[in-house]
Amino acid sequence: MFSFESQDDVDVSNLLHDFSSSKNILKWENNLRNNNSEAVFQDFEEINKKLLHQTNFKDYSSGGRISLVNFINANIHKKTTPSFLRAEMVKLIRILSRDKFEVELLFIGKIPNYLLSYACFTKYSPENDEIEENDDKTVYLESLKCLTNSFYSSKTSQDSATNEVSASILQTIRVLSLKILDEICNYTNIVKPIIDVDELPSINVDFLKKFYLDSCHLIETSKGNTKENAINLINDLHNILFLMLKHVFILSFHKSKQPNNYFVTEEALREFIVIGKIFSSSAYYNNVVWPRKFDNNPWSQYFRSLFNIYNLSDAKSMEIINKFRGSLIEICSDIINYGSQYSERREQDAINLLAAFPDHIACIVKKVRDSPPKGSLDEVRLQKHLWNGFDMGVPSEIVKIIDDILPPVTEDQPKIYTYNPLIELLPANLTVLIGLCRSSKEARRYCREVILPPLTSKDVQQRPDIGKGLRNKLIRLISQPELQTDRLSTELLFILCKKSVPRLIKYTGLGNCAGLLANSGLLGKINEKKSSDSEDSETEDYKSIEDQVNPVTGYIEKQPTTNIFENMSEGQKEYEAVKLANALHKMMDLGIVSPAVIDEKGTTRAATSVMELVKDIHLKESDTDSNSD
Repeated sequence: MFSFESQDDVDVSNLLHDFSSSKNILKWENNLRNNNSEAVFQDFEEINKKLLHQTNFKDYSSGGRISLVNFINANIHKKTTPSFLRAEMVKLIRILSRDKFEVELLFIGKIPNYLLSYACFTKYSPENDEIEENDDKTVYLESLKCLTNSFYSSKTSQDSATNEVSASILQTIRVLSLKILDEICNYTNIVKPIIDVDELPSINVDFLKKFYLDSCHLIETSKGNTKENAINLINDLHNILFLMLKHVFILSFHKSKQPNNYFVTEEALREFIVIGKIFSSSAYYNNVVWPRKFDNNPWSQYFRSLFNIYNLSDAKSMEIINKFRGSLIEICSDIINYGSQYSERREQDAINLLAAFPDHIACIVKKVRDSPPKGSLDEVRLQKHLWNGFDMGVPSEIVKIIDDILPPVTEDQPKIYTYNPLIELLPANLTVLIGLCRSSKEARRYCREVILPPLTSKDVQQRPDIGKGLRNKLIRLISQPELQTDRLSTELLFILCKKSVPRLIKYTGLGNCAGLLANSGLLGKINEKKSSDSEDSETEDYKSIEDQVNPVTGYIEKQPTTNIFENMSEGQKEYEAVKLANALHKMMDLGIVSPAVIDEKGTTRAATSVMELVKDIHLKESDTDSNSD
């Protein structure tokens, strides 16, 4: 037997060099000829255990890789190679393909075809001494895992996934999803939702019986708790489904720039729609089999694949994809709505997909016409999200996510946020919320009520970016350009202010929104107040102190107790003013500062002289006759 010392620090280079030495390979070939496959199996099993947690194989020589893979390629598919050895061979390829360094050497010969055949994605035509098809569940599962790594790392493996293979994977996902839905409905004794699959091609699913992944086998062999066995079957099917969804996610990225990409065909998108309808059904999503915190849920991988497809496709492909946009939006909406019932789940991948088409999602906000069944999860959710007769599930959940991500701001808090990885989720959430508020009047009114309620006197006692409210948090984002959400935050607030510049200034202070106004050419509209600006944006007690609010800072500033000019003579004041003007003029000449002025069009331009900054000064006309000498 091939042996090595058991130690925590694995010398991968020497270990693999010794393992794939010509001496070992000759020994293995001799053992296989003498029907001693057990000895070869033990060597492969032992090295797989040792390499199980390794990811760096850069020191493994090309010669060693070629020798090892040639041996595997020549023997893995032979009838004389038992399934348990075949599984360990596939496992070793899977482990080594974690590292992209010289990974193509692992997929020489027929190995890519063997893997696809073992995973039941293709039919392989065997030669005389080869097996017709894989009939071992362990080999099947190892091949699925291996394809995840190989599709990610190897161009050869990616190229082996032809359109026919991609179609087979997607069709198998659809069949597995329906199978899981069947098992869930049987287990929970609920009515299965109607999913129309008549227009989709049929697919052979005999592998489910062959690998004991069907309820018929479960009933025949069950000796213990049938409910526990049913849960185990659902989880086994889910694990397989999750691996295949990973395949689609990886391939949808690598195939995006290739011509005739299967994933942007109508056939593929119809498969995606059916799969999405299964995942977004209440029976599938809300079943008790899944854990409340469901990290490896299938719909996240599903949405990530569609995100790749939508964002990486060319204009011609987009014409096809957009035909299915409405159905995808509905699927995203259902998942987000159901996810809002679980504090442990945040369906960010569905939100990310919606962010790919923010101008087409007004249909998410629907008028509620029919009440859901009494006592159902849909009724519980709707009671939480019903607003003025409309279902505000998606905007409500996104507002909650943004509020949870952003910490409350206090006076003594530093201006820069402490890094939080969840901050990276803000752009997508803000984009979707802006899209909803821009295209749906009801969503805009709802968000205005939640984010920008009428101002009170209490709201203007401190800076508008200080506080626990979402308004305060969004205003704080404006001054944080490093988070790349300043523009989105300002745009959302501007939309909620009915695109009224005076109203925006009232809520944020001119200092916080000046950048947006300048970039949009809106500084000239500062005084264009609309009659409706005060109707639903302020209370009576706010009106009583409105004159005390500094429009630049957006709050009532405490007046200084002393006046520095109080004891100065007029001459001293004039001296200080001239000194300040000269200093400013010098800084302008040196390019240190560049003050701006508003031109006739309401846009900004750089001031050419310090005198352009002087306002409300009327020069006295000279008493001297202009015609005099």
